[in-house]
Amino acid sequence: MHLRKLNLLVMVCSLLFGVNSVRAQTITLFPDEIPNGIAAVSGDQYHQRFDITLTGSPIPQSRAFTITIPAELAVVTNSVTTTTSGSNLRSFFAGSPASNRLAFGITLVSGILSGSKVTVEFDLTTPTSFTAVTNGGKVDTSYTVDFSAGSNLTDTNVRVAKHQNRPIRTVSFSSPDSTVGDTTKGGGRFYKLAFPSAGLPDPSHTGISGLSVSAGFGDTRTDVLYTFYLSQDSALVRRPQNLDPVAFASLMSDGTGGGPLLGTRQRERDIPNTFIRENFVTLFAAAGRDSVNGVISLGGTVDDAVYYVYALADPAPGP
Repeated sequence: MHLRKLNLLVMVCSLLFGVNSVRAQTITLFPDEIPNGIAAVSGDQYHQRFDITLTGSPIPQSRAFTITIPAELAVVTNSVTTTTSGSNLRSFFAGSPASNRLAFGITLVSGILSGSKVTVEFDLTTPTSFTAVTNGGKVDTSYTVDFSAGSNLTDTNVRVAKHQNRPIRTVSFSSPDSTVGDTTKGGGRFYKLAFPSAGLPDPSHTGISGLSVSAGFGDTRTDVLYTFYLSQDSALVRRPQNLDPVAFASLMSDGTGGGPLLGTRQRERDIPNTFIRENFVTLFAAAGRDSVNGVISLGGTVDDAVYYVYALADPAPGP
């Protein structure tokens, strides 16, 4: 499985984003941790998403800002893309003034820039080992975002961590919700993952991926496939070849808007092993249904043992 687009996410700690607030913009980076060993020769790529929310009194510029890439990180050729939150402005990639620097412009079509969002995405490769980072350790560094003098925006650094053979930990899941309970034929053999209130993070903007059913510039729905894995190893960085995805099932009754299978011994409805983030809002977010709607199989696990939940994230194959 390709690391492209995205990353191995270990779901055992709180949701983290690299956020930097300054006078005239807020910049969010996801993910804000980067592993070593993403090799170009193997075709692996590691995705980065910047969301820049413009505030104050920003002014459009043909060369509005540059992003300087930290040492030892290499941007994949032709992977740089950008889009905006609305049709009132356009953003565009203006080339690389230096091998480690990306330039972007902003054009105002109508209205004002304040409150708008510019999204920048690109893929990276990394060396086999980061310099001066201990095995299993990490070192903090930063992207430098320089805004042009005429943009009325403020230069800032966006924190990111280099991980040396260390898992990427970005999503938190809580214990199963027992309020409703699993009363299906598969009772006792499934585990409900309680997602964070904001849902799983979306590493790719709809307007960039082009895969979501959403139209226009909106990013209200997403297009990421999350495939879950179980392992007793708490320190996996890459998926072992013999580690297969866990089975995934829905405990909802068939039909649009159907309720959960309560008080029955009906067979749960199997769906593909991969949980499709595209459907999170409509199928997996309602509080009552959420307690039984998305479950992973515990088949093959051992009693009285600790298991860690991992996930690989990739773009959805289509709308």
